Order: sequence, then structure tokens, then C-alpha cells
Amino acid sequence: MSVTVEISYSLRRAREAKGLSQRALAGLSGVPQSHISKIESGGVDLRLSSLVEIARALDLELALVPRKGLSAVSSIIRSTQPRARSASRQDAITKLWRAADKLNTTSANDREITQLRSRLHELERIPLSAESESKLKELATQLQKQARGSGNALSVKTVLEDITRLRNAAVHQQDSEPEGRRHSAYSLAGDDDA
Repeated sequence: MSVTVEISYSLRRAREAKGLSQRALAGLSGVPQSHISKIESGGVDLRLSSLVEIARALDLELALVPRKGLSAVSSIIRSTQPRARSASRQDAITKLWRAADKLNTTSANDREITQLRSRLHELERIPLSAESESKLKELATQLQKQARGSGNALSVKTVLEDITRLRNAAVHQQDSEPEGRRHSAYSLAGDDDA
């Protein structure tokens, strides 16, 4: 994903999290609505002046962060974002729960349904990235199709594997250490010969 597309995607998510339409954002920022639409779709090169005005209208700030401090800033941002996205995530998880309940009454494998429920419990407590939330919504749709008996839906096992991958990625993202020099557990404090 290019930096421009990533920025435009972030601006759109921030606008939607604030509950603003493109027209309302245009009124707040002074940037024409048509230009905001093109920016969000990645159809135009983003100018710094437009970015600053849109960011300020969304109560965001632009900052240059040293690479060494980026992981700390990202961690702080992640810790504040789950509240803004919780409704979207909760909606997808609710759909998954309902589909799991429906499948439990049909011929689905009980062990897989039990594992799916366990993963859903875990996902309710873990902050997810926007990409993970989007994937979760897709999986909810697929599991609902499976519960209705659609022939082209993913199997329960496939959905379970994908949800497990999402959970693992989110947990590892949460636990990731900042990049830096790692020391051996057996090295002495003054031993820098490694």
C-alpha cells in the first residue's frame, strides 16, 4: 500500500469515526468536497496544505516522528483507537456469534464451533487494526452464508483458521517490542563485543 493511499484511507476512517460527511468536512476544512472525494479515493496527489486543513478539521495533528520513536507513537495511537472502532468490530462479532449459534443447531462440527466461540471471546478484548476489522466483517458475511446453507460460502474450519490468524496477528502486534538492539540473556552488562 503506497503512503498516499494509506494517508487517504486514514483520513477517510477519521472522518467516518467523527460521523462527518464529505460535505460537512469540506465546510469545516475549507477544502472543496470534490477534492476530498478524490483524496479519499486516491485519485489525486495530496497536497500538504490540503492535508493540514483536513487533519485540523478532524482534530488530528501532523508530526514528524523519529523512526526510533515511531513504535511508541504507534502504540499510543492504537491504545486510543479501539474505542472509536468498537461499534464496527462489535457488529461483526455479533454477526459471527449469531451465525455460530445457528450453525450449532445444524450439522456443523461442535468442536469447531466451540473453538470459534473461544476466539470470538478473545477478539472482543483485543484492539484490531482497520484491515483486521474489515477482514472480520468479510468472515462474518461468509459464516452467515454458511449458516444459511449457501453453496459458495467458506467452511466453518476456514473461517475459524482466518479468525485465529487475525487474533494471533493482533496479539503479536500488541506485544511487539520496539525495534532496537536486543541483548542476549547471558551477556554481561559491560560486554559489548557481540
